[in-house]
Amino acid sequence: MRLLWPLWVILLSFNVSHAAESQASQEFSPEAMKSLVTPLGSGKFQIGDVLLDKNLRQISFPTRVNLRDVLIEYAIVGQIGKLHEALLSTEVPPTHIHIAMLLLGTKDLRPKSHENHLPPGQPIDILISWQTDEGKRQGRIEDWIIVEKDKKPISTGMWVYSGARVDNGYFTANTDQSIVAIILDIDALANNPRTGNENDEIWFPNESKIPPVGTEVNVTFKLLDTYKASPIQGIEK
Repeated sequence: MRLLWPLWVILLSFNVSHAAESQASQEFSPEAMKSLVTPLGSGKFQIGDVLLDKNLRQISFPTRVNLRDVLIEYAIVGQIGKLHEALLSTEVPPTHIHIAMLLLGTKDLRPKSHENHLPPGQPIDILISWQTDEGKRQGRIEDWIIVEKDKKPISTGMWVYSGARVDNGYFTANTDQSIVAIILDIDALANNPRTGNENDEIWFPNESKIPPVGTEVNVTFKLLDTYKASPIQGIEK
């Protein structure tokens, strides 16, 4: 199960990917691996710009509104990801997000009697918060995504943290920079379990709800205990 790749495999693949780009051959030492995680006390840890809170069973990281008026296939991507079809972008390396999720103890909780369109992995809520002139606003990532057929936000409910893959020594979430996919993507860290997730022509930003492009948005992945996928309005099985 790719979700449960050992931490050292992910870290090594991260190093291999960057070494290929820089033509360097230096490997991660155990000391370097350990130095990525900074204890903050009271069950909190920092991995780069990712904040891990074990007590709340969640991680948080910064993003920005990337686009708000065209067809999308991704909710969050990295800076060299598919920016032309992503709602939010982030400078946080996918490796840092994955390390934090592994430290939370992610598991594959998909029911054995699953449907074919359901991705395997750890169910999570994806929460968002941002600042306006009136103060702090909070919501769910679903509030910012609509389905073309009826122009309503997608159903409130879980997403699935699948953990991407290690392929030929490369951590695919690092190479593709796909963090949260709306369409099914085995190389993304997290996926959408809703009916219609195989269709790449129906998902759009909910422009009336989304702040201007460039607005800073804090994203939180919060672990859930039950895998319960919801259908979306306007899409038939």
